[in-house]
Amino acid sequence: MPLGGLTTDPVRSTVLADKVQNSRSGPPEMDPSDMRVTHGMLRSGLLVGAVLLLRHNPPKAQEAEPEPARKQAVVDCQEASKGGPADVVRALYEHYPWPGPTDIASEPREVLARYFDRALTKLLIDEQECVARERALCRVTVSIQYDAQDGSASDLRVCEFDKKKSTVDVRFKNFGVEKVVRYKLRSIAAGWRISDVGYADGSSLVKELSRRFP
Repeated sequence: MPLGGLTTDPVRSTVLADKVQNSRSGPPEMDPSDMRVTHGMLRSGLLVGAVLLLRHNPPKAQEAEPEPARKQAVVDCQEASKGGPADVVRALYEHYPWPGPTDIASEPREVLARYFDRALTKLLIDEQECVARERALCRVTVSIQYDAQDGSASDLRVCEFDKKKSTVDVRFKNFGVEKVVRYKLRSIAAGWRISDVGYADGSSLVKELSRRFP
């Protein structure tokens, strides 16, 4: 029977003594095989976690550094060979350099017809008549060849004829800034003639000369 709150049963006393001894000596030791299993499970858990993290947060691809705007603007220009469609454009710049004594836009019809087709020649003559009538500039206020009011063209190059677009680009520098003027060409009985002139801002000579004035 109990005595002073302690049991007198030998078996129960032995079990109780073992529990007390275990509690004093710390947690029971783990078998090494159990530790290997635990470490393996830990490594597996870390691997699964890493895979899930990469799936939800994939690494960003390294973006290529954009080229400078000036470098992107430069387009290859192979000098046009003589004896082709570009000759009419080359002659225009050779005969009317900038600055020069005469502007092509003020020339008479027979001179204009050496460079431009019939439709563009008529528009240029109409512009001359407008200037004479108004005693001032009308639709076109810049040089049609150099797309500027003043300056001095340098490093001028007449590029090869583009067969797909029927165009010839002319590249030059004005005040150190590179400019491009694009000539649309068409073949007529007398040879190649300029049918329009395009500029960097998207405008064209035909479009400007066709505007209603004033």
